[in-house]
Amino acid sequence: MKTEFTSQLWKFARGDGQRKAFEEWLYSQNELENFLGEELYLKLISCDFSNKEEVWKVRQSLAESIDSHRQCECPKIKNLDFIPMGFDGDDERFFANLTEILTYGKKKWWLYISKCNRCQTVWMVGQDDIYYDDYFLNRISDDQLDKAKNGKWPELFLTQERLLAIGRDLSTAPMYVDADSPSLKWVVENLIKERSTISVGEIATLLGISSEHAKWLVEEIQKQA
Repeated sequence: MKTEFTSQLWKFARGDGQRKAFEEWLYSQNELENFLGEELYLKLISCDFSNKEEVWKVRQSLAESIDSHRQCECPKIKNLDFIPMGFDGDDERFFANLTEILTYGKKKWWLYISKCNRCQTVWMVGQDDIYYDDYFLNRISDDQLDKAKNGKWPELFLTQERLLAIGRDLSTAPMYVDADSPSLKWVVENLIKERSTISVGEIATLLGISSEHAKWLVEEIQKQA
């Protein structure tokens, strides 16, 4: 029961899952008050789940309350999330309990799967140390892991373009002082290699740069081809 409680409560606290499904689960748990304590339990069941600010406050209170039951960083991480590289030790704490169990190989060097030694959560990791300097994370099932072992990987991080699109949505694009940065050129060159029909506008959006800058980078790469 304790494991089920913490799993469901963390899912809500970190913002995963459907609100309606959580409400239905919440109101059906007769023993939850003993687990949470009267004050927090009442705060939770009286929450107006249509009020974003109220929901945010309840999530914060809930996360603080159940944090003592946590043995690793996994419960705090959303099903699709990111961790910056070298920021405040967050990446070191997260990966301290993970063991890499499957890599895609040299063709897609950024892609691998790891498993938590504490909670057994399986994570697909897209490692972007070229542009965003983030680890992009996707919680996957054992079934998805088995399929990946047989060569059928989840598609989310399969290309650099997909990985950069996730970065655009979740993270913050870096600011380059040098418009002629080798890193920028390398990323653009790889995007073109992956999909030769990719447009200048798409490249600009993925990298968070102006269309003019993207056009200039493409032209520079074409000159060197």
